[in-house]
Amino acid sequence: MNIQTIAQTGVNSFSIKKCDASRMPDGYFYIRKDDALEALADSDDVDNARSIMHDGVDITTSRLLHWVQSHGYRKVYADDHIQEFNPETLDAILMGAQYMERDEVFQIVLSAIENLS
Repeated sequence: MNIQTIAQTGVNSFSIKKCDASRMPDGYFYIRKDDALEALADSDDVDNARSIMHDGVDITTSRLLHWVQSHGYRKVYADDHIQEFNPETLDAILMGAQYMERDEVFQIVLSAIENLS
């Protein structure tokens, strides 16, 4: 994979939302797209789609810290990951916690689609 492809993948994983200008200087903020539907739509195999979802876990400390602080419940994922796997580094804790959340979202989306079909 070349630099341009990797950069485009990153760009494609965010969308711009408008907000109150008092909250952000230009009145816009970036939000990550829901990868669960895209993974299922782009793959003919559920296991492959699950793998795509898991590959989307952040690997940089700054992004992981931003992720965990962006919603209070995400601390619970971190606590659960610590209890289950006893990771040794902060990054390992947060990556595992994000993996758990992504897997939970994937399962919910998959279940809802299966119920519709």
